[in-house]
Amino acid sequence: MKNTTITKKIIAFAAMAGLMMNFTGCIVEQGHPEGSSKTAAKNPYTVRSDVQLATYEECPVDVKVDVIWNRKINVKLTNNGKKSYLWGNPSKLEYLYDGEWYKVPARPDMAWTLEGIVLDHGENNTGESTVRLDWEYGDIPAGHYRFIKDLSYPVGGISQTDYYVAGEFDLAEATDEKEPLYKTKIDSSLIVSQEQAAFKLDSLKFEDKSSLGMKYSSLYTVTERALEFQKDGDWYVIPTTEGGFEGEYGLGEEELNCYNVILNPEYSLEPGHYRLVFTAYTNAAKIEDIEMTFVIQEFDLDKENNIIVNR
Repeated sequence: MKNTTITKKIIAFAAMAGLMMNFTGCIVEQGHPEGSSKTAAKNPYTVRSDVQLATYEECPVDVKVDVIWNRKINVKLTNNGKKSYLWGNPSKLEYLYDGEWYKVPARPDMAWTLEGIVLDHGENNTGESTVRLDWEYGDIPAGHYRFIKDLSYPVGGISQTDYYVAGEFDLAEATDEKEPLYKTKIDSSLIVSQEQAAFKLDSLKFEDKSSLGMKYSSLYTVTERALEFQKDGDWYVIPTTEGGFEGEYGLGEEELNCYNVILNPEYSLEPGHYRLVFTAYTNAAKIEDIEMTFVIQEFDLDKENNIIVNR
């Protein structure tokens, strides 16, 4: 997948607490909470939708929503048209009740960062994101929903037209069962070195015995951060939330972007071998953007929760 990221200068904080759980013996290939969705006896929402969705002729983009676990979803956009669109993190969520759509309000403290991502057409015509609905919209009931994204055209134009597209999905009753760990989908042949990624890790430490804090700088725009655990020679992704984020973006090609990030694992970390994997885009302010993935650091964790960095 090739996306173009057009990044503004941002300082953003989204304070969230991770649910700390033990992950012993909870590794699977894939899984979902069992159960079917059902409509609530009483409508929990009162404001009817005022969104006018684009027709397929106006905006030929498919939206596929898959429930990963509980209130975590994966959203995939596929552009089947002949022009590119700009999309980003902000979204809308709506709930179906008695044949009508109702707005699900975002949490009062929710703030989306304003990265712009190009949804290209042609060969590289897909874009994906993972969303925690409970972090963005709070405690939501089981039922039938639609997740709405705003696409803009033309990319980089002063006057843009917005198109709303949506994917429908069902949510089952929430479960307290912890999410299984999944094998990484990262192709090891696509991983580049820190030098190739123009990346420097300044510090890595636990902030409060559970939150992993790091400071780093990079010439390119980092868009995804993942913590992975090694078991029997395979790497497994540990679900995390960013408990704090601060980015100061450089304005020129030789000026580094500086970041402070805190990752909150959703599982208490056992002693073992770990790695941090980042995804970045080169030439962030240009149309020809290249996605790359790199392991920024492997480290061991001992029984006292000390980080032992592998140089």
